Amino acid sequence: MRINKLLLNKYRIEKLISQGSFSTVFRATEQLIKRTVAIKVIPRSVYTGNRIRYFFTELRALGMNWGHPNIVSIHTVEPGDDEYVAYMVMEFVDGIDLQRMLSNNPPSLGLAVSIAIDICSGLSVAHQSNIIHRDIKPQNILLTTDFQAKISDFGVARILEESNDFAATVTGTRKYMSPEQYDGNYDLRADLYATGLIIYEMFVHRYPFSGQKHEEIKRQKLAGKLQMPPDLDPILVRFLNKALSPDPRNRFQTANEMKDELFRIRSQKYTEVASQIITNQSKPADWHDVLSMERNTWKIPAEVAKKVEFDLWYQKADAANKSETSNYSEKVHNHYHRANQQNSVNALKEIKQAALLGLNDLETIRIANKTFNKLLDIVEQQSREITSEELLNVIQKQPKLIQRQIADQLGSKKETTSIPEKGASLQNRKSLHPHQSFSPQSFSPKTPQVDEDRNPGYVLQTMHQSVQYAHENEAKRILSKAIIYSDQGRVRPAQKSYKELGDFYSQQARSYSERGNFSVVANCYSRAYLAYQSASKLRFARRSAHLAGDHYTQVAIDLEKGREWLPAGQMYEQSGLQYTNANQPDKANDSWSRGTICYFNYAENEHSKGKLTSAYKYCQHIISIGREMLTPSYAVAGATRLMKDINNNGQFVSSPSTVPGI
Repeated sequence: MRINKLLLNKYRIEKLISQGSFSTVFRATEQLIKRTVAIKVIPRSVYTGNRIRYFFTELRALGMNWGHPNIVSIHTVEPGDDEYVAYMVMEFVDGIDLQRMLSNNPPSLGLAVSIAIDICSGLSVAHQSNIIHRDIKPQNILLTTDFQAKISDFGVARILEESNDFAATVTGTRKYMSPEQYDGNYDLRADLYATGLIIYEMFVHRYPFSGQKHEEIKRQKLAGKLQMPPDLDPILVRFLNKALSPDPRNRFQTANEMKDELFRIRSQKYTEVASQIITNQSKPADWHDVLSMERNTWKIPAEVAKKVEFDLWYQKADAANKSETSNYSEKVHNHYHRANQQNSVNALKEIKQAALLGLNDLETIRIANKTFNKLLDIVEQQSREITSEELLNVIQKQPKLIQRQIADQLGSKKETTSIPEKGASLQNRKSLHPHQSFSPQSFSPKTPQVDEDRNPGYVLQTMHQSVQYAHENEAKRILSKAIIYSDQGRVRPAQKSYKELGDFYSQQARSYSERGNFSVVANCYSRAYLAYQSASKLRFARRSAHLAGDHYTQVAIDLEKGREWLPAGQMYEQSGLQYTNANQPDKANDSWSRGTICYFNYAENEHSKGKLTSAYKYCQHIISIGREMLTPSYAVAGATRLMKDINNNGQFVSSPSTVPGI
């Protein structure tokens, strides 16, 4: 057949793809729709007498499996002429076959596993139709440009009758035959043996048996003696030994069974790679980019990769938290133990040391140290023991973050978590609902403040007045049980129910993390924090708050990249609140700093649009956040200048009471 010939007035022959003993394949263009196709020509000189059955078997096999992504599809069959029986018009695979890849550039382990999974997927469908391919070999595995594998050439396939589970002819390429296939008594498992040989070649980069003659190779197959490299991973050795067992009963029994094992290998190996990368990285933003190349190499689905990565990150965070908590708790316990055995002055010194253990920022340590020194002066000057009210009065005069630090340390003994300020608690400060609208109209900026007469259980009850997600119905049921126990004064059953609620929300958070819905994950962890607080499970509460802070930060980063300044600022503010709950003031300060910058960008945009009231309010909000921070960001100074600029130019006049400190 000539190149550039117009076949049947439909197909323009462009290139010879392959030529074998029984057929020739050309690349062509279907003129009417400009589709590139492969045309397999069936010569009458070869398909004579009984041999024509192979042609009809191939047509039937391809027709039964049409459209599967891992089997080359047939488009149509055109009638032949005097020279050819027929023309099979098939899907054109724009790539190379596996034999060429193995000869030139053998695949990496990740790509090899992916190709093997594709082969098993195609065979699974064929086997379900009782079709034995009988000639699985690298030349019959075609690869697309993105290395998706497709099984081709069902020319010697055998379609088994329902009453017959075995084939009875010796057909196929001897090098890739199973031991039983030589004797003409085999079943679907012969294809799996051939697949095992291909996988061995991809893993080891050579054929498993040595020898020049087929009889010699046959004896080695029957003996089952594989030449395994000494450094080959044991999990791969086990797989290959099973796949290439000379006894079919000891092999994988179905293509799906072999595919499932390959899935497990891929997951385990990717987990090992991801674990090493995540262990060496400190933040999710760092390892996401590093792992993207590994995901592509292993061709692992995004949802599977995310589950592996977040499970590993959670384990790392949990292990670090347990270690940190254990060491910290032991030191704090020792200080309190000594405090109980000494007079007021020495007891307060021990409490001071316990409190300072939880501080990292030098400025915070300086202020806390100054606070305790004032307390020590008061206690030493008193002829009597200082009362708790007097102690509280001095602490309340300190900056709020220092109040929180002291409160957390003092509270670890009595399982209280904050020192009340005029009947309220800093960490019970009202936070933005993570599911609320991000429109400026729905958000009224205000100074971070104390919510009067609220506790974690009350906040949870308020949150559950409306239900947005299906899982909240179950959460509402558990919460209702906890509230009933609490109202009855049954403390332990109430705490047990709150613990159940915290566990439920933690599980939901992990589930949503698999779908990449970080805002809902953060919401679940923030609710878990409140539930664990109500259950007096402080370590679990701090861990949940830490994870909530991480996920709110990730949401904020994504919004910030899209220049959505207002919602980004809100999410950073949420993460700051959660890091404060987790007793991580440096992280809280970082989140609030980044949040004020986002708010300032939003305020400047509002100012440029002439929306002066909105710009002014957000500047006020920036300044109010700045008062809570250890080190205010440049946005605080910028907001101050912008407010003065608005006032000095007579653009906007505010009451002094609306702008504290200006």
